[in-house]
Amino acid sequence: MNWTRLLTPLLLISGLTGTGIGQSAADLAAAAKKGDAKSHYDLGMLYLKHQGAAADVKEPEKEAVKWFKSAADKNHAEAQVALGFCYASGFGVPKASLPEAVKWYKRAADQGNPEAQFKLGMCYEKGLGVSKANAAMAVEMYRKAADQGIAEARCALGDHEANRGADGDYREMAKWYLAAAKQGLPAAQYGAARCLLRAQGVEKDLVEGLKWAILAAASGDQLYVENLKLMRESYVKDPKLIAEAERRAADFRPE
Repeated sequence: MNWTRLLTPLLLISGLTGTGIGQSAADLAAAAKKGDAKSHYDLGMLYLKHQGAAADVKEPEKEAVKWFKSAADKNHAEAQVALGFCYASGFGVPKASLPEAVKWYKRAADQGNPEAQFKLGMCYEKGLGVSKANAAMAVEMYRKAADQGIAEARCALGDHEANRGADGDYREMAKWYLAAAKQGLPAAQYGAARCLLRAQGVEKDLVEGLKWAILAAASGDQLYVENLKLMRESYVKDPKLIAEAERRAADFRPE
């Protein structure tokens, strides 16, 4: 799990979306004056991404926070996630504050927002912005996010079972890794490869296992690249099986 996703603005921005970004800043501002929470959020996104008229503003980060806070106070869940991001990273706020980030993630998570549930799970797992780490709460949040299709949350559940060692539920581990792998997440593809090659939680399948290892390595992560070599040396040496795995990897499209 890449924990910097919680803290690094450039990584987290990609996880924040606004459907009104195509509107002009003037149109959004007009709607915002009427108290429309979504328009407040979309204006925040304009400033966050330095798009349109926002590109000419001297301190767009502070403007983004101002509009996110306005929408978040109106209980707009996506704005609450965005505001949590700002406090987690120190983006546009006087000082980074993980407890403040957790506060906003909780408010969004309580509304069922899956991105907030995933981020909150990360906080509970690592003890970030909370009084102490809480594995049970982390798993609860991950499950809620995973049930709504968040690939990283599904991978986190796989990691949770893997990290329990002999006490882990291998069937659950394989189920979550495979679910996230099919969505295109390299970390989950690596986990799925290990499960299939070692028959952990699933029947052994050398071709499918190698396919996932190839796809994980295609991300360029050196860990996955090196492990692909080891997996070929240890598990799959038959050229025909390797060729079939490569074919399947080439044909793969994320769900």
